[in-house]
Amino acid sequence: MLKMRLWKIYNEVGSAACATGHYDLARRMFDAALEECSTNKALRREKMRSLIGLADALLLQSQPDIALTIYNRALNIFARLANVKPADKHVLAHALEAMGQIAMRQKSSDQALKYMLRSVRITKELPNSEPAVLARRLKETALIYYQQGDQQMSFEFLQCSKHI
Repeated sequence: MLKMRLWKIYNEVGSAACATGHYDLARRMFDAALEECSTNKALRREKMRSLIGLADALLLQSQPDIALTIYNRALNIFARLANVKPADKHVLAHALEAMGQIAMRQKSSDQALKYMLRSVRITKELPNSEPAVLARRLKETALIYYQQGDQQMSFEFLQCSKHI
Protein backbone atom coordinates (compact mmCIF):
# COMPACT_ATOMS: atom_id res chain seq x y z
CA MET A 1 0.00 0.00 0.00
CA LEU A 2 2.84 2.39 0.86
CA LYS A 3 4.59 1.65 -2.45
CA MET A 4 1.36 2.51 -4.27
CA ARG A 5 1.07 5.83 -2.43
CA LEU A 6 4.69 6.69 -3.12
CA TRP A 7 4.29 5.73 -6.77
CA LYS A 8 1.24 7.98 -7.04
CA ILE A 9 3.06 10.95 -5.50
CA TYR A 10 6.13 10.50 -7.71
CA ASN A 11 3.98 10.06 -10.81
CA GLU A 12 1.81 13.12 -10.07
CA VAL A 13 4.86 15.31 -9.40
CA GLY A 14 6.49 13.96 -12.58
CA SER A 15 3.39 14.76 -14.63
CA ALA A 16 3.14 18.27 -13.18
CA ALA A 17 6.86 18.88 -13.76
CA CYS A 18 6.55 17.71 -17.37
CA ALA A 19 3.50 19.93 -17.95
CA THR A 20 5.38 22.98 -16.66
CA GLY A 21 8.57 22.36 -18.66
CA HIS A 22 10.71 20.97 -15.83
CA TYR A 23 11.77 17.88 -17.76
CA ASP A 24 14.81 16.94 -15.65
CA LEU A 25 12.65 16.91 -12.52
CA ALA A 26 9.98 14.96 -14.40
CA ARG A 27 12.53 12.33 -15.40
CA ARG A 28 13.77 11.99 -11.81
CA MET A 29 10.22 11.63 -10.51
CA PHE A 30 9.25 9.03 -13.12
CA ASP A 31 12.47 7.13 -12.40
CA ALA A 32 11.58 7.16 -8.69
CA ALA A 33 8.04 6.00 -9.50
CA LEU A 34 9.45 3.16 -11.59
CA GLU A 35 11.72 2.19 -8.70
CA GLU A 36 8.69 1.95 -6.41
CA CYS A 37 6.91 -0.49 -8.70
CA SER A 38 9.94 -2.39 -10.02
CA THR A 39 9.72 -5.27 -7.53
CA ASN A 40 5.95 -5.56 -7.34
CA LYS A 41 4.18 -7.30 -10.24
CA ALA A 42 0.84 -6.06 -8.88
CA LEU A 43 1.93 -2.56 -9.88
CA ARG A 44 2.39 -3.46 -13.55
CA ARG A 45 -0.29 -0.97 -14.64
CA GLU A 46 1.42 1.79 -12.67
CA LYS A 47 4.77 0.89 -14.19
CA MET A 48 3.26 1.26 -17.66
CA ARG A 49 1.96 4.74 -16.79
CA SER A 50 5.32 5.83 -15.35
CA LEU A 51 7.15 4.57 -18.43
CA ILE A 52 4.84 6.58 -20.67
CA GLY A 53 5.36 9.65 -18.50
CA LEU A 54 9.12 9.19 -18.70
CA ALA A 55 8.94 8.71 -22.47
CA ASP A 56 6.86 11.90 -22.78
CA ALA A 57 9.51 13.84 -20.83
CA LEU A 58 12.28 12.41 -23.02
CA LEU A 59 10.36 13.27 -26.17
CA LEU A 60 9.93 16.85 -24.97
CA GLN A 61 13.69 16.94 -24.33
CA SER A 62 14.29 16.02 -27.99
CA GLN A 63 15.34 12.45 -27.29
CA PRO A 64 12.92 10.60 -29.57
CA ASP A 65 14.96 7.41 -29.98
CA ILE A 66 15.13 6.77 -26.24
CA ALA A 67 11.47 7.80 -25.86
CA LEU A 68 10.45 5.31 -28.56
CA THR A 69 12.29 2.50 -26.76
CA ILE A 70 10.52 3.36 -23.50
CA TYR A 71 7.11 3.64 -25.19
CA ASN A 72 7.72 0.13 -26.57
CA ARG A 73 8.50 -1.14 -23.07
CA ALA A 74 5.18 0.32 -21.90
CA LEU A 75 3.35 -1.36 -24.79
CA ASN A 76 4.88 -4.70 -23.81
CA ILE A 77 3.56 -4.25 -20.29
CA PHE A 78 0.13 -3.28 -21.65
CA ALA A 79 0.06 -6.50 -23.69
CA ARG A 80 0.47 -8.50 -20.46
CA LEU A 81 -2.18 -6.66 -18.44
CA ALA A 82 -5.16 -8.61 -17.29
CA ASN A 83 -8.42 -6.73 -16.84
CA VAL A 84 -7.64 -3.78 -19.13
CA LYS A 85 -9.47 -0.64 -18.05
CA PRO A 86 -10.57 2.31 -20.23
CA ALA A 87 -7.95 4.50 -18.51
CA ASP A 88 -5.28 2.02 -19.63
CA LYS A 89 -6.51 2.26 -23.22
CA HIS A 90 -6.51 6.05 -23.04
CA VAL A 91 -2.84 6.01 -22.00
CA LEU A 92 -2.06 3.42 -24.69
CA ALA A 93 -3.70 5.55 -27.41
CA HIS A 94 -1.63 8.53 -26.26
CA ALA A 95 1.59 6.48 -26.42
CA LEU A 96 0.74 5.16 -29.89
CA GLU A 97 0.08 8.69 -31.13
CA ALA A 98 3.46 9.83 -29.79
CA MET A 99 5.14 6.81 -31.39
CA GLY A 100 3.46 7.67 -34.71
CA GLN A 101 4.78 11.23 -34.48
CA ILE A 102 8.29 9.96 -33.78
CA ALA A 103 8.09 7.55 -36.72
CA MET A 104 6.98 10.41 -39.00
CA ARG A 105 9.98 12.51 -37.93
CA GLN A 106 12.18 9.51 -38.68
CA LYS A 107 10.64 9.29 -42.16
CA SER A 108 9.12 5.89 -41.45
CA SER A 109 5.61 6.54 -42.73
CA ASP A 110 4.56 2.87 -42.79
CA GLN A 111 5.39 2.49 -39.11
CA ALA A 112 3.79 5.87 -38.34
CA LEU A 113 0.61 4.80 -40.09
CA LYS A 114 0.50 1.56 -38.12
CA TYR A 115 0.79 3.42 -34.81
CA MET A 116 -1.70 6.13 -35.74
CA LEU A 117 -4.34 3.74 -37.07
CA ARG A 118 -4.15 1.77 -33.84
CA SER A 119 -4.36 4.99 -31.81
CA VAL A 120 -7.43 6.11 -33.78
CA ARG A 121 -9.12 2.71 -33.39
CA ILE A 122 -8.57 2.66 -29.63
CA THR A 123 -9.70 6.29 -29.25
CA LYS A 124 -12.94 5.53 -31.14
CA GLU A 125 -13.62 2.58 -28.82
CA LEU A 126 -13.09 4.58 -25.64
CA PRO A 127 -16.14 5.73 -23.73
CA ASN A 128 -16.01 9.45 -23.03
CA SER A 129 -13.07 10.11 -25.35
CA GLU A 130 -12.58 13.76 -26.18
CA PRO A 131 -13.76 14.62 -29.71
CA ALA A 132 -10.85 17.05 -30.19
CA VAL A 133 -8.35 14.29 -29.45
CA LEU A 134 -9.96 11.92 -31.95
CA ALA A 135 -10.13 14.70 -34.56
CA ARG A 136 -6.42 15.47 -34.07
CA ARG A 137 -5.48 11.81 -34.45
CA LEU A 138 -7.61 11.50 -37.57
CA LYS A 139 -5.91 14.58 -39.07
CA GLU A 140 -2.46 13.21 -38.26
CA THR A 141 -3.42 9.95 -39.96
CA ALA A 142 -4.70 11.88 -42.98
CA LEU A 143 -1.34 13.64 -43.21
CA ILE A 144 0.51 10.33 -43.21
CA TYR A 145 -1.71 9.02 -46.01
CA TYR A 146 -1.10 12.24 -47.94
CA GLN A 147 2.67 11.92 -47.54
CA GLN A 148 2.43 8.36 -48.80
CA GLY A 149 0.61 9.59 -51.89
CA ASP A 150 -2.81 8.17 -51.01
CA GLN A 151 -4.99 11.25 -51.49
CA GLN A 152 -8.26 9.28 -51.30
CA MET A 153 -7.55 7.89 -47.82
CA SER A 154 -6.19 11.25 -46.74
CA PHE A 155 -9.41 12.92 -47.84
CA GLU A 156 -11.55 10.31 -46.08
CA PHE A 157 -9.72 10.76 -42.78
CA LEU A 158 -9.94 14.55 -43.05
CA GLN A 159 -13.67 14.28 -43.71
CA CYS A 160 -14.07 12.04 -40.65
CA SER A 161 -12.20 14.56 -38.52
CA LYS A 162 -14.61 17.32 -39.58
CA HIS A 163 -17.70 15.37 -38.54
CA ILE A 164 -16.75 14.71 -34.95
